Amino acid sequence: MNNYRKGAQVERDAVNKHKANGAILALRSAGSHSPADVIAIYPDKIVIQQYKKGAKPSRADRGAWDRFALQLPLTLRVEHQLVWVPKGKRV
Repeated sequence: MNNYRKGAQVERDAVNKHKANGAILALRSAGSHSPADVIAIYPDKIVIQQYKKGAKPSRADRGAWDRFALQLPLTLRVEHQLVWVPKGKRV
């Protein structure tokens, strides 16, 4: 399985986990065309996640994610998460 498929599977697993945990809506942004890989909307919060599979996120990755998070509205309860999934592990 190539890296794209491995990453997509991690994201699909996360979407399914959010749905099982009561998310009203959970989806993945295919092809890394947005800052977030997975977005889940719960009755009381929104969870926005960027997944990194294999190597730990670099300082640049964390900085870019933090800059993105600063743009989120403070009036919503938004959890932004940079999720590292070690090689060989699942969500």
